Parts: sequence; C-alpha cells; structure tokens
Amino acid sequence: MAALAAATNINGVTCVVPAFNASQTIDACLASLLAQRTDLELEVGVVDDGSEDDTSVKARQWQARFARLQMSLRVVQQPSNGGAARARNVGIEHASYDWILTCDADDTSRPQRVEALRRAAETQPGAKNTLFGSRFSRDPPNATERYATWANSLSSERLFLERFRECTLIQPTWFFHRALWRNAGRYDADGETCDDLRFFLRHVGRGGLLHRVEEDLVVYTLSEGCLLYTSDAADDTPCVDLGGRRI
Repeated sequence: MAALAAATNINGVTCVVPAFNASQTIDACLASLLAQRTDLELEVGVVDDGSEDDTSVKARQWQARFARLQMSLRVVQQPSNGGAARARNVGIEHASYDWILTCDADDTSRPQRVEALRRAAETQPGAKNTLFGSRFSRDPPNATERYATWANSLSSERLFLERFRECTLIQPTWFFHRALWRNAGRYDADGETCDDLRFFLRHVGRGGLLHRVEEDLVVYTLSEGCLLYTSDAADDTPCVDLGGRRI
C-alpha cells in the first residue's frame, strides 16, 4: 500500500539537448530520440548555444519528422556561447513538462531509454527528490575505460556511499523532476568546469536520493580535443574538456 501511495504519474518528458557547433553529431542524437519506444508525450528542446556552424538548421530539419510521430521538437537559439550549463538551464526553463531528460548533442539514447526511466520513476518512493540515471557505453569503447567500468559497476550501496567522492551517476544519463533542479539551485552557469559535479553535490548534500537503472541506456561519446585530468576514483576519471563537460 505504501508503494502505491508513493507512485508517481508521469504524463510527459522534455529532453534537453545543449548544442554548440554540433553539426556533425546532432542528426544521430535526434534520430535516437525520435526512435524512443514510449507512449509518453515526448518533447525535445535543442538549445543552440551560439553555434558558428549549421547546428540549428540541421535541428530544425527534424521538426517535420517529429511532428509526424506526434512528438515536439523545439530549437532555441542563444545569441552567444555561454556554456553547456547555461544552455541546460534555458532548456529546462522552456520545457513543457516537469520531467527532464538530459542528453548532450554528441550522445545517443537507446530506444528504451525514456520508458525504462519512466518505469523507475513511477515506482520509486520520493521520485521527485531522486536523481535517476543508468548504465552507459562509451564511444569509442576504450574511452576512459576504467572510469566507465567503475561507474557502471557501482552497487546501490556504493552509489550512495561514494556520492561525495564523484558523480556516481553520470550526467548524460540523468532524469529528474524540475523541482529537483530548482532545489539544487540550477546548474552553475559561471563558465567554470564541473557544473555537473557541483549540481550533484548540492543535490545529495541536501538529502537528495539517487537511483540507477541497471540497463545500458546511453552511448556516451568522447569528443575530440578534450583536456583530461585524473583523480583516484579510477586511473582515468574524472575527465573535463575545455568547455567544462565531464567525459
């Protein structure tokens, strides 16, 4: 009875895709979202963060295909580049639905991603105070291999116990309610690195919950031109690129 009382009803999901000079990857990203196998209302919001290429043009070319499947694709163009954190905030502000799926413009989602996360949220007590994520694959497969192995192999207990050491749920897999974003103080759009880690630490620091779906739901891409550094969580983790994106 307690589980029934705690059940959450999700009517729709907004996927927020921050994009900067993503012309070479945005098609694959959007194709994977269009292929989601779910009966939920699904909206995709691409936030073009001042791209100097044709990212927005390519994104808008997908709008008719989304509309044919009764899905919504919106493109928001920023006048200048302000970083992924600001773009995510803008996308969440413009979202039609309160449940938010994160997806970077160079990553792809498995067809069952939305539905698997929906099932988890609808059965998890305290879902609106829970940051959901999943297992993931890397592209190329050997990219930060030890980090991926560490993150994917964490038990539920270690997911909780190591939460102040590192993002035990990787941001490209996140799914959360908009109230959680507000309560965590939004993403820090200050141009500094590790905005995901800072958001994560504020969430768990205020008693926020974590839950990982034990399925590989995201292909997490190693972008070219990244600047890496290491910590003791694994020999090749965490990694940050010049734009502050953890890889």
